[in-house]
Amino acid sequence: DGGAKPVTGIQITEGSRINLDQLRILRCAKTGIDYRGTTNVTALNEAASLTRSYLEKNGDGLKVDQTGGFQCLDNVFKNQTGTALSINSLNSIVAGNTFSGNKTDLQSSSDRGVITRNRFGKSELTLELTPASKGNLISENRSTAIDLTILIGGETQQLFHNKLSASVKLTPGTKNAFLIANENLQVDPAAPGVKFFDPPTLANPHTNPVIVAGLGRFDLPLIPGGKKEPKPADKDKPPKIVPVDLALVEAEIAKAQTEHPNDVLVIRLEGEYICKNPDGLKLPPNSCLLMAADARILADHGIPIEPQWARAAPITQVVLLPETGYCSISGGKLDAGRQAFFPINANTGSVALIEGTSLIAGARDGLNTKARKATDPLFMYRCNVYGNNGRGIWSHVATRVHAIANVCSGNYMDGIDIDAHAVDCTALFNVCNGNRRHGVFVEEAVQNNIVFGNHLDGNGTGVHVWNEEVKGNTGPNLISANHCSGNRRGIGLGARAEDKTARTENREDGMLGGNSKATENYFSQSVVYGNPKQDIGYNEKALFFNVVDPK
Repeated sequence: DGGAKPVTGIQITEGSRINLDQLRILRCAKTGIDYRGTTNVTALNEAASLTRSYLEKNGDGLKVDQTGGFQCLDNVFKNQTGTALSINSLNSIVAGNTFSGNKTDLQSSSDRGVITRNRFGKSELTLELTPASKGNLISENRSTAIDLTILIGGETQQLFHNKLSASVKLTPGTKNAFLIANENLQVDPAAPGVKFFDPPTLANPHTNPVIVAGLGRFDLPLIPGGKKEPKPADKDKPPKIVPVDLALVEAEIAKAQTEHPNDVLVIRLEGEYICKNPDGLKLPPNSCLLMAADARILADHGIPIEPQWARAAPITQVVLLPETGYCSISGGKLDAGRQAFFPINANTGSVALIEGTSLIAGARDGLNTKARKATDPLFMYRCNVYGNNGRGIWSHVATRVHAIANVCSGNYMDGIDIDAHAVDCTALFNVCNGNRRHGVFVEEAVQNNIVFGNHLDGNGTGVHVWNEEVKGNTGPNLISANHCSGNRRGIGLGARAEDKTARTENREDGMLGGNSKATENYFSQSVVYGNPKQDIGYNEKALFFNVVDPK
């Protein structure tokens, strides 16, 4: 308690690997906590955190600068006369905090941070992303207060699925501010620097005229799919469903494209459809596929199930995303029938939202993103991804693929695979269970990815980091607050040791080429237990620190 005097509660300089937990810091008129890290801000394995603490009636609450991977989790910031939280940290996480009565709640100058699932009360300024910040993901934040203010600067900020009654203002020079599927955020969709997309979804089937700035809206007439017979001829047999050929839907989409070139197409499906074309349904740019809960597209290519893997085999899918523009898929089931390679192939481009959809029985993977356009983020939200023959969600040679609050189960390889050369991807709040290999796999030469708040149960390994064949370091990556139980192994660090490293010569491990480095990855706040083979596997050079919980 600073007694309202001009003091700082806690001052830290050159900070590294510090956990501040369950503190009460009151009435420090200068700053509650002033944290400055080391000069090596890219080393996430030097990160620090503030958790489960209470800061009230200070000048500034928490100031964080010159660090990487800082985490601010489950704290309360109340009635600061200045800024409750100001943060400048590579790959930071601000999650689960409560803000109320502050002059400014949150100011971020971070590079590629995540601000998620915080609750905001009434303040003069709710959120400021400064011109120095870039690539932040602001998702699933909530408030019951009205007339809030958000100020966005910098570049490549992504505001996704926030429920905030707030006006959004952009500072001059802001570039590529993505506002995707937010509720009650007031912004000029056509303002310079804004990338606005508000698609109708199964959870929010709105009729708003503006889905994409500068385009109108056209709702295609429903082409109903097959339905159960109301009165089956034979009561002893299950009701028959005759699916509708998806080619009829494709023809209507092509017609609508011609007649409405300046509109976003909203395509509604109900009932059963069959896809006989290996190319699948090719969605056009600026389209929204809105499927009822009972809708299903089943691939039936007339071939044996699970075709043998061949490198040069033509790619097949149930749905292919467009190369450009905006695109969404919501609701229903996309069933690859163990014939099509992928329920959804997103290796193209377009700013995309996939929400509340089931991706089932891919002969290879559930969602494929390999080599998709790096400028276009993709959001996979609240989907069920199960029974695929490879990975559930595959972020491979991809940038800003965000897997949030999905259930990935029973896939033959991984629930979520952040694979070679994936950059700035996230896996947040997913449930991955019963996957044969790993719940979340962080693979070779991937950088600045965040794996946070996932429940990983009943997999081969909960979360696993690996590098073997691809040149380039696996890291830095931040892997935090994951719950790993009932797997064969909990957390695995599988990068080969230095005496097994293969570079240009064939070593005793029989591996030629490659670069098996995996450094500067940071594991924190994990809950790991009940994994019979091993809870945490780490090599002799790992820095391991298990703090004592005061409870």
